[in-house]
This record gives sequence, structure tokens and C-alpha cells, in this order.
Amino acid sequence: LTFNPANVSAVAGDTITFTFQSKNHSLTQSTFAAPCTKNGPVDSNFQFVSDATQLPTFVLNVTDTTPQWFFCAQTNPVSHCNMGMVFSVNADPTSAKSFDAFQAAAKAAGSAPGGASQSGGASQSGGASQS
Repeated sequence: LTFNPANVSAVAGDTITFTFQSKNHSLTQSTFAAPCTKNGPVDSNFQFVSDATQLPTFVLNVTDTTPQWFFCAQTNPVSHCNMGMVFSVNADPTSAKSFDAFQAAAKAAGSAPGGASQSGGASQSGGASQS
């Protein structure tokens, strides 16, 4: 249960396209402090994939370089967030609020609200680099 890549560096004007693969996942905005709780306007809703030929996508428009935090809200049969299925934009790996710290907090958190390889992929366009 992962987003790949799990952290992306982006600048204002970039877009990040998520391609949902296998089963039923979401991209849901949260905060660093509460990684498995919806907080923010971004929510792809659940993207059910019934076969490998039609993979749904969701585009995230980056408006600034502030770190942003996301998770998969699926809880059936287990919380994907608590399993570490989280994603960040512009998380500083040298900061106390790194992606690794965010993922550790998600794994330690209680059950995510919301609705099971189980991965979603992100690609981006614009001038940003992926990490």
C-alpha cells in the first residue's frame, strides 16, 4: 500500500497526476499533525479499479511550495493510512516534518475516517523534480 513516488517536489503551476491501480483508493488531504483525518479541499473520492485496462486518474494542481499532506482514506479491510499509504508534496527530508515522520505518524494513528497491490502512482508535469 503505497503512493509512488511518496513525496514530490513541485512549484506553483505544476500538476501532479495520480493514476489509481488495483482495487479502491483515494487521495485525501490531511495535515501533518493528523495524517489520517480529512482536512482540506482535496479529495479524489474513492477510485474503484475493476480491471487493469481502465485506470482512473486525478490531477492535483500545485499552487505554492508549502508542504501538503495526503492519505488514502480506504479502511476496508484495513486502514490504508495506518498501513503507511500516505503522500506529500514538498516535504523537506531534513525537517522535523519530513515525509518519513509523516508516514510514521500515520502508522501510529488510529483508524482513518472514510470508506485494498495496492498502490497509486503519481506523475507530474511542469518544472518540478520528483524525490
